[in-house]
Amino acid sequence: MGTPRRWAVAPAALAIVLAGVCALRADTIRLKDGRTILGKVAGRENGQVAIQIGDAKLAVAESQIDRIETESDAVYLLKRIQDLASRSQWDLALQTCEAAAAAGADANVLQNLRASLVSARALSKDPKECMKPEARKHYESAMYMLDRALLREAADEMAEAHQLDPENLEILRQVAAMDYAFYLRGDMPLSSLEKTVQKLLTLAPDDPNAKRYLAQAQNREYSLEDQRKQAIETLFEQIQRAYGEGRLEPQLLSDIRRLRSYQPDDAKLEELARIEADVRPKIEAKILQAQAGVQIAANEAVQKAVQERKDAVVQDAQKAKGEALKGFNAKKARKGRGR
Repeated sequence: MGTPRRWAVAPAALAIVLAGVCALRADTIRLKDGRTILGKVAGRENGQVAIQIGDAKLAVAESQIDRIETESDAVYLLKRIQDLASRSQWDLALQTCEAAAAAGADANVLQNLRASLVSARALSKDPKECMKPEARKHYESAMYMLDRALLREAADEMAEAHQLDPENLEILRQVAAMDYAFYLRGDMPLSSLEKTVQKLLTLAPDDPNAKRYLAQAQNREYSLEDQRKQAIETLFEQIQRAYGEGRLEPQLLSDIRRLRSYQPDDAKLEELARIEADVRPKIEAKILQAQAGVQIAANEAVQKAVQERKDAVVQDAQKAKGEALKGFNAKKARKGRGR
């Protein structure tokens, strides 16, 4: 078995995650009457223990406390990963895995958790994560219209989104895809398409779609109608191949949406509708399954870390008891020699 993959995280980012651990980690205060208080021990004075609970502070007599259980850094961070994953914050969850590793979480458990996070991120990463809120509304409206083959209305909404968030790569990719569709339909001059694609290549020099749009549009050997037919056939074959191979990825739905905007014939539209009806629920189920897998892996990691913490506390208690007994016996032996 190879060495588990390590995720490269900037030291500053790791330091920020670790710095927040002590401030946010909770303590469990077990009282002698069986009650439990969950908070943060803020200090001790005059036989009283100050416990911070949200914005309030509670004072409890030390004589009433049976024990205080401090959550380990590893347990706290693993629970933090669970929370981040539940909100689809995959990149931050993966960064927190590094902090959990530094805090002593089990390496094999973390390797499984990372794999689950990467899988879930690939399937369900939200392209709107880094989008300005005011642009997101127009983006979502545009995608809704695009799903219903309302290209002109979708383009107007996406243009609004681009104006509000001009540096957002996802928005610019959608603008370029729509401009290419307009070009193929004869509704946009090549110069306008080139302008949009050059903007996209400035932000993403290796974007494969942008390069393909430009190469096909600048190919003078074919008429515009031939270019449209070629683009339709190429993308249609790509969709059929992915469908036939069972590649149930969100990209397949994106390709179906894009092909509709090229105005294929009725036979291809019917086939696209059939494929989409079959794969959409499967892709959505796959995404949910991946997200559930993250939670299962995180739960296992938390349980293992909690058990390790309990075992360490027991060992420390046994060690302290042994040391105390050893000291007692030594003192007893000295007294015996003194007689």
